[in-house]
Amino acid sequence: MCCAVLISAAAPELKIAAPGLTLNGLDEKLSSPFTDHLAQRFEGVRVITSRDIAALLGLQRQAQLLACGDAAANCMAELGNALGVDGVLIGDVVKLGRVVQLNLRIIDP
Repeated sequence: MCCAVLISAAAPELKIAAPGLTLNGLDEKLSSPFTDHLAQRFEGVRVITSRDIAALLGLQRQAQLLACGDAAANCMAELGNALGVDGVLIGDVVKLGRVVQLNLRIIDP
């Protein structure tokens, strides 16, 4: 009796951490809803938002990682490594008069 085994190599899931957008000229309370809304737009990518990060990391550790200020590259890399993600989404939303500009980039942890 002989059997053929078919092995399917599924593509690994791409995971991106999105700890939160920086808002300029807008209420900072909108950062989490903006980030959550943006995360829903990534098809085929698992986006880990600040709410997910809070659940995965202790609140103390999250505060340490997210309190890096503008020297965020090293901090975001550490966050990415801690979460086991392929990239960290950072960006800001800037309101300039009647224009709202979204600046995004993904850094490699």
